[in-house]
Amino acid sequence: MSDPDKRKQSLPCAICGDSAAVVLPSREGGYERYPCPKCSPLTNITHVMSIGASVMLNREYMNQEAYKKKIRADLVEALADAMVTQGHIKFVQGEPNKQGDVFIRAYTALVAPNVAPKLEARINERQREFADAWCKRAIQMVIEAGPQIDDVMSAQLFKGTVIDLLREAGDAELAARQETELPPQAG
Repeated sequence: MSDPDKRKQSLPCAICGDSAAVVLPSREGGYERYPCPKCSPLTNITHVMSIGASVMLNREYMNQEAYKKKIRADLVEALADAMVTQGHIKFVQGEPNKQGDVFIRAYTALVAPNVAPKLEARINERQREFADAWCKRAIQMVIEAGPQIDDVMSAQLFKGTVIDLLREAGDAELAARQETELPPQAG
């Protein structure tokens, strides 16, 4: 690798400064956050699902490689089972050949390992943004709908109203986000 190549790799993205996002004004006022068109992964974050499996390993087995190898195999099996159960691994069966043998293929789509942490961070950020927006929307809806609570019956009715408003705020926030999410990238 030549020196200009090294220098090019160490320079931050000229568009987003390596934050992988740009903030643009929205038509409604305020600002919206979008993936950087230059350095952000092209996978639409709404199309990515994270599946995991875990186990608690007793400290007395930490140095036993054979045991850890068995645990890893069990975790891989659990991941594969979850992926099949949730429809993330598909199977295709071909036609029988002259001998009656059938070709069966399993396939899935994956995100490259070097991209996965960035996507996971973006997913976490979007979840935090959603939760914050949902809370703000719910608080505003409660303020607008909230009667003065004079007695126990009113308080219980108001609790039901708040629960309904929380659900409504979540649905409204999801709908608003679906309208502003970037469309899936081709290819």
